[in-house]
Amino acid sequence: MVTLHKNELAFAACKEVLDKTILFFDNTTTGVTEIPLGGGYCNKHLQQAFGSMAHCLKLLPTNKGIPAFLKVCKSYNVTMQDFVHAYTNASNLYYLPVKLNQETLNDAYALTLRRYYTYNKANGFGMVLIGYWLLLVFFAGFLRLAKAMFPQVINSFHGKMSNAYKRHVTMPALGKQKVVTRGRFFKVFGGIIPTRMETFYLAIWFVLVVLFTVTNFCYDAVSVFWLTKSEAYGRKVADRSGVMALYLIPQLVLFAGRNNALQWISGWSFARFNTIHRWMARTTLILILIHALSMVFNNIGLDWNKLKNTLAYVQWGYSATVLSALMCFHSMSFFRKHCYELFVLSHNIMGVVFIAGTWLHVREAGFQLMMYAAAIIWGCDKFMRVVKMAQFGLKTAEMQLFGDDLLKVKIARPANWKPYPFSYAYVYFIRPSNFWQSHPFTIVDSILRKTRYRSTSR
Repeated sequence: MVTLHKNELAFAACKEVLDKTILFFDNTTTGVTEIPLGGGYCNKHLQQAFGSMAHCLKLLPTNKGIPAFLKVCKSYNVTMQDFVHAYTNASNLYYLPVKLNQETLNDAYALTLRRYYTYNKANGFGMVLIGYWLLLVFFAGFLRLAKAMFPQVINSFHGKMSNAYKRHVTMPALGKQKVVTRGRFFKVFGGIIPTRMETFYLAIWFVLVVLFTVTNFCYDAVSVFWLTKSEAYGRKVADRSGVMALYLIPQLVLFAGRNNALQWISGWSFARFNTIHRWMARTTLILILIHALSMVFNNIGLDWNKLKNTLAYVQWGYSATVLSALMCFHSMSFFRKHCYELFVLSHNIMGVVFIAGTWLHVREAGFQLMMYAAAIIWGCDKFMRVVKMAQFGLKTAEMQLFGDDLLKVKIARPANWKPYPFSYAYVYFIRPSNFWQSHPFTIVDSILRKTRYRSTSR
């Protein structure tokens, strides 16, 4: 993630204004990409750039940028003596540094401060959006722990009020439905209607997302960086929405997993986490679209779109945006109902490519840690599935079909697999054509022998 201290921002401001003032490097210049922030400015043998950076840092209203510059250029063996020499002793005509206008430089420094403060705010807002769900999960876990430790005290609260609360708040779906059911919106879009409690949780979270996306911006006047006010705001909105979307992706992957530790902590059902996952995915898509459109709008005024569209990281950004839209579109109830297995397979493939594409899009900006987290969560979930399947082993089962939508599977279970109320398991039927398929089955212990029955409605 991008979090720069104020002394580092001084160096970033000089780099920004020098990059916009003169072309020191091309793609073949030694040292341009060796240090992401320092680039060729750290090369003391390239006096034009090194001396210009020294001149710029000395002109800034703060001297804290000089130690930061030397720290970034540590691998180039740049010393304070080299810095002073570059500033005071540039003698050859071809190696004179570029001298900058003091007013322009002060403006660049102020704009750079505000730009990276926008990044810092976006980091903070992203952490709040993650922390919101973690707070709810751990509060639910605390209630579970209290019930286990003090069952009599907790049971003493049961009565008419608690039953009314469950009947009207926690159990029914939003609207007039008394149970969770499927709904249809605009006669086209269908899906499971969240419970009233889930709707309450989601509504608060949505309000936070909207507030974080549209408020608390600093206005940048027309300057060497921005030709119009709309261009300045376009970049700030793009940065804010893009960073917030990145923070949501790891949690998005976690909530969709079947080995979600938060499910065990909170006691929430997989269905609840899946509901949150879907609405979080739609919100993430909106933030991604805001980011993409704001960047395009920002670059139109600067006439940069043609140039930037040729860059690999921008092309990967477009690809990830399209994939995120496709994943949300094909996740609609219609597709899942009529071709569920195709949905599962394609959703996983597109998810992997989306994470990889987003990583390639953001790695130069320093936000690749979010994609590492998402990849690790996804990999751990798949690994745990393999471990659990290995523990259970391959079994031969007896199967019975009741009607068109109920299947009973009778199978011997390991001694350490103890069924409990509302327990369930995902069963893989290993076949070459659909080995990736797994289906949820409710677990019931056999009365006649130490076997386990599993049944599910399809």
